[in-house]
Amino acid sequence: MSDRPTSKVPDHPFAIGVRGVHHSQISQINQRAVLTLVGTHPGITNAEISRRSGLGAQTVSRFLLDLEEKGLIRRGSVLRGHAGQPATPYFLIYESVSAIGVEVGWRGLDIVLTDMSGEVRHARRLDYGDADGVADDAGQLCADLLSALNDAERRAVTGLALAVPEGHGTHMRSRDASHCARVADAVTAASGLKPLWFDSGNAAAWAEHVGPESRWNGSLFYVHLDTHIASGCVLDGVLWRGGRGSGVRLGMLRQGRRILDDIASLGALDRRLVRNGGRGLPVDARYWPRYWPLNRQRERIGTEFEAWLGGAAAALASAILSAHALIGFAHVLIGGPLPHTVAERLVERILDVWRPQIARGADLPNIEVGRIGPSAPAIGASYRAIHDRLFSREMLVS
Repeated sequence: MSDRPTSKVPDHPFAIGVRGVHHSQISQINQRAVLTLVGTHPGITNAEISRRSGLGAQTVSRFLLDLEEKGLIRRGSVLRGHAGQPATPYFLIYESVSAIGVEVGWRGLDIVLTDMSGEVRHARRLDYGDADGVADDAGQLCADLLSALNDAERRAVTGLALAVPEGHGTHMRSRDASHCARVADAVTAASGLKPLWFDSGNAAAWAEHVGPESRWNGSLFYVHLDTHIASGCVLDGVLWRGGRGSGVRLGMLRQGRRILDDIASLGALDRRLVRNGGRGLPVDARYWPRYWPLNRQRERIGTEFEAWLGGAAAALASAILSAHALIGFAHVLIGGPLPHTVAERLVERILDVWRPQIARGADLPNIEVGRIGPSAPAIGASYRAIHDRLFSREMLVS
């Protein structure tokens, strides 16, 4: 047998995804660890960073000085009156870095600007009218957002991220894909930044993971109900990127002879209402309460809505448990462009389906309404751009 290697032999499974870390990146990875500790523990001291990171005190001091010179962190007042040497606390300068997040949704366009805290500083919303003109409107919307910033705020904008539906090859027609590309070109030209691309479900999951008052402990499954269903999962603080594409294709799971999208999406509700004599759903959830007509159609439309709600809850309850059996998340969040009260009712109906299993001792995930709201994909994409540039240990962005 010849010892000569051949390119025809497939990689051994152990070799799939193997990547070395160049010595020039080790220092940058360690510096990101220090910055992450400052960001997640405001007021942390040099000694505490050294203890938590395992890096030497002198190494930590060098990184802190470098981060301070870059304008990413600041020193607080020296802490005295404690045992040992006086200690200096460190804090992120949140406004020193910001990013633009754009969700190219099925019904509208969201553009947000977030800083290192994950707080939305500016936001714009465009509901689709003439789809052919949306790209120009998106570029103008982005330009308007940037024009509202002062010089220092404009210099801080260093990232642009787009959240798009994961169904490029499933639901998204070539016209829709072309539409996404045109919007990307427009906001890229308006901002002068190179865009990063994220799946809208994953981006929304990330927004819930890092958002204010997040209590999911790095283990959550997010379901984004829109014209189609998007979803994303965070496990042990890491965005799950398995399968083809980057999203968890919950909407494509079979429910009998149909898929989940055909039963539980807002598109399914919209088609049901139109088919039974009603109007289509408003593109903005804020208009839902005014949608239900105060006439003889109300009872018929209400009946159709309740039928959708029951079917959606049963299908989602089954699909979520299937995903839970494979992935093992602790929390489930329901979100998207639907009113909070509707999302709450949907969660309650899902719990009704699960209660017999819970009574038998089944270990099911906690489920509730997401906190971020309809703009979660745009917010998550924006903060993901900041995270990948400054905090990620995967070195996805140099």
